[in-house]
Amino acid sequence: MKRIAALITLANVLGYLALMQVDPRYGLLQPRGGLLTLGISFSIAWVGLLAASREDLPLDRRFHHAAAAWIWLLVQSFGLGYIYWNAVAS
Repeated sequence: MKRIAALITLANVLGYLALMQVDPRYGLLQPRGGLLTLGISFSIAWVGLLAASREDLPLDRRFHHAAAAWIWLLVQSFGLGYIYWNAVAS
């Protein structure tokens, strides 16, 4: 599960770097924090996945952490895909 999440994160970062090449409005710190904010967002999702793998937490809380982290990774992926699609189309 962590390997797949790491691959999705890497794909999103590479996708954002590709978006920076296509649309000059997107950069390291722009808009709204750019790649830096995206990296912080992925770090928070990673902490959720780490919390989901802790054996001392109750199963329902571990499930909630894992579900929230995966939902956030997927939201970021689809959002980046949508932005990239619109940047290439214009």
